[in-house]
Amino acid sequence: MGSQIFSGKDAALSRFRSDDLWQNGVIGAAAFSMAANPEQISILDWATLTDGGDLAVKGGYGALIARVFASVPVRLGHRVAALDWSQSGRVKVSGDWGVISARRVIVAVPPTVLASGSINFTPALPLARQQALAAFHKGQFLKVGMRLGLPTEGLAEYHADLDHLAGERREVLIADRFNPLLTLIASGDTARDLAGQAPDARKAYAVERVSALLGSNVANSIAATTSYDWASDPLAMGSYSALPPGAADARKVFAEPLSDLIHFAGDAAPTPYAVTVYGAYRSGVSVAGKIASLKRS
Repeated sequence: MGSQIFSGKDAALSRFRSDDLWQNGVIGAAAFSMAANPEQISILDWATLTDGGDLAVKGGYGALIARVFASVPVRLGHRVAALDWSQSGRVKVSGDWGVISARRVIVAVPPTVLASGSINFTPALPLARQQALAAFHKGQFLKVGMRLGLPTEGLAEYHADLDHLAGERREVLIADRFNPLLTLIASGDTARDLAGQAPDARKAYAVERVSALLGSNVANSIAATTSYDWASDPLAMGSYSALPPGAADARKVFAEPLSDLIHFAGDAAPTPYAVTVYGAYRSGVSVAGKIASLKRS
């Protein structure tokens, strides 16, 4: 794989499957982390990504984000429907809530949402930008959260079935370090299959996997479940921004500004930590810095 990447010739992650269970498990884990199947993942794109350590956050990751950015003014219920950058020096941003005008705008919206046309651009986005947006996968992640009647103390944080990761069923079970909670995360086709099932069927699958990985005693203590499918969320239309073979340059094209009026940021931008919240944060700070420099000049 290293020599293939060094040569600059793209290929799908699935090309490196072999008869070795561990190697296939590693490939499956990589595909799981991108919320796609191995044949859908560009190794040139995958090789640019930096994987940091994962840590559980007391109170949940959402609480961390809300705390860190508490001073940032946010208006909920203001869904943007259109961006008009036809007039020199100004951008009109509009929705059913009204219209505002700005010298510059940062769009931090998933490429899948932009590709869907739910935000209308006037003039239309350049063809190269449209093609780059269309290349991004509608990454499939589905989470089933479970509240237990037993404490999770003593449980390892991550649990996975190597045969599943190496095969066609990719899921990981995560135990909360602070609360009696488990989360089953399904990825790729496994998530897509679960998304088409009723909540009771999702619950049954999650209970079966908990029983297989942690034992029936833990599975029988599940008191309540909930589930969420990112692909069905109209404001996300998928999870991580994976790219197929041959489209490794799409992140760069996605991040190019439009006439210095409209700038783009988010987890799809080409930072080392792309496809993470931290990468989205870094891309936003970088773009804001560039805009500040333009303003000073």
